[in-house]
Amino acid sequence: MSATNVSPVGHYGTPYHAPVYVPPSHVQEFYVNRMGPVLLGPHENTRVSPPATATPYTSESSGLNEKSHSPQSSVPVQFLGASANNLAHSLNDLLESKIDEIGVPNDESELESMFRMFERTEYQHPESSTSFDSAKSWEIPDFLTKRISIDSLQFPGEHRKYLELFDHDYARVIMPLQPSPQYNPAREILLTYASKNNYLMAAILSCGALQSLRKTQDAQDEKIYCSYLSTCLQLLSTVLADQNKISANVEPMLLTILLLTSYTAMSLVQKWRPHLCAAKDLLSTYAPFSEDPRLRQRDSYVVAFCRNWYLSIENIAGLTAPLGGVLKNDRELELAMYDLPYTQAYWESMMCSRRDGFNYLYGYTNTLGVSLQKLIKSIKIMRSKRSSPSQSPSLSAFSIFELTADFHREAQFEIISKTGIVPRTHFMHPDNHLAPPLGFEPLSPEAIEKVEYSDGTYDYISWYDVCHQSFVITAFLIITSDLGRIPKKHPIIQELVQRAMHLFRFLDCEKVMRNYCVLIVQVAVFYVGLNSVYDRDREFVTRYFTQMNILHTASASVTLKRLQRNWEHYDKLHDGDTETLAFEPELEDDDFEDVMNY
Repeated sequence: MSATNVSPVGHYGTPYHAPVYVPPSHVQEFYVNRMGPVLLGPHENTRVSPPATATPYTSESSGLNEKSHSPQSSVPVQFLGASANNLAHSLNDLLESKIDEIGVPNDESELESMFRMFERTEYQHPESSTSFDSAKSWEIPDFLTKRISIDSLQFPGEHRKYLELFDHDYARVIMPLQPSPQYNPAREILLTYASKNNYLMAAILSCGALQSLRKTQDAQDEKIYCSYLSTCLQLLSTVLADQNKISANVEPMLLTILLLTSYTAMSLVQKWRPHLCAAKDLLSTYAPFSEDPRLRQRDSYVVAFCRNWYLSIENIAGLTAPLGGVLKNDRELELAMYDLPYTQAYWESMMCSRRDGFNYLYGYTNTLGVSLQKLIKSIKIMRSKRSSPSQSPSLSAFSIFELTADFHREAQFEIISKTGIVPRTHFMHPDNHLAPPLGFEPLSPEAIEKVEYSDGTYDYISWYDVCHQSFVITAFLIITSDLGRIPKKHPIIQELVQRAMHLFRFLDCEKVMRNYCVLIVQVAVFYVGLNSVYDRDREFVTRYFTQMNILHTASASVTLKRLQRNWEHYDKLHDGDTETLAFEPELEDDDFEDVMNY
């Protein structure tokens, strides 16, 4: 296979055929017709305008106002040069990893047909108003207040099928917790930008085809997936060939790369790292995490959404991947930690975050996100200590105490109940008719779900509380077991394991849970598994990851194998032990696949 190289100034050696010119009259037109009224509901009057001190992005278009917003006009030259160089390498790695995954398609005629379908860069009907109208001041863009209908995207036959799979299925994987049943910011942003950026549309359809393949194991779905993805890469490479095009297409490129990252992280082909590196370097180059106002010239609702999405993936990678995430040095970690004041107002305005701080993309509060990033920084120190003990800094006891205090504070957060179960006396319990107190921020009907048990009893669970508390328990398990090296059989560790089991008892309901929210708690279940020493707890963890395959999370099987190897190692090491607090040498798992629990 020929090499593919991306540099700041060009793209060389594409393994694909040159684009085939298609007369405009021969191209199927796709256009967007905004359907439905402005989104109304309990959140209508709760949006908060971003502070006036921030610098608004003057246009939500896929391009820039070149004169006033060119990154080169205000970014220090040495910073841009280093970031652009990193970006070039990351984008090159991304392309090579996807090419390695799918190879060069055998059916050249089908690939050419697919490419012709996507060759137009504008799918929008000329008569429909643009969805990227300039946003005056902090006005919320039109595409974040009106739901886009997939009926308005005139795709024929099987293409429509895969678009529907993305719409009904994968958009919920990206954002299982929605502000309301009718509003998913991830869906609206992705479909809107895809309507004007063909490589993103191809990525969305490849995502739908991959979801279909996971459900059906149909060879035709696999073939179509490869064709969509090949087309996406070919179209994307034309943008990567020109630095000016990259600068003018930062938002749709970020969305495309993050979409590729997300479903790669869920697949058996665990090559998500080049994708996440590319997203990080694209942000670092054109919309960096920084306190320097000269470097913050690219703020927009979509960039803020991409930062949110990126950090949600980065945190999971930092917590669960054997090699951690892609934020490597302390400066990168610290800038990501303290970016919140600049972006939280955007998140609240587009309803990615509630006023109480709960973040729908994270599945926990923004402040817990900062605490988790501090924890990841400590995990990074421990990892470097293992690889080079003499050169790495030691983890301070006071850092551990500070982390413990942070997570104890986060453990007190609740929307309904810290237990995750809606109390019978609570005003949000569906069986009573109590009015909420003044000032209570409304919840989506999907925030509460009834679960029925085999003995005929039932509970109503509060998903927001379950998800938030699951990450708190995860943090305590990491602090005690991983950082503190407390043996797994110690009562402290087992108390945390049982606290998690109590939080997740709804997973023992009679019906298999098909709610996408169960994806969010898999980080906690993974750490419960790492610290499970008794068969009953391991059986629970095994059942959970087995059921994850029902939601077509292929990486769950890799995670389960990782846990089973850990259990086998632990049992062999402690065979015949009578001491509860037997010493436990650390299990090196860097040789496991680079899997994260996304």
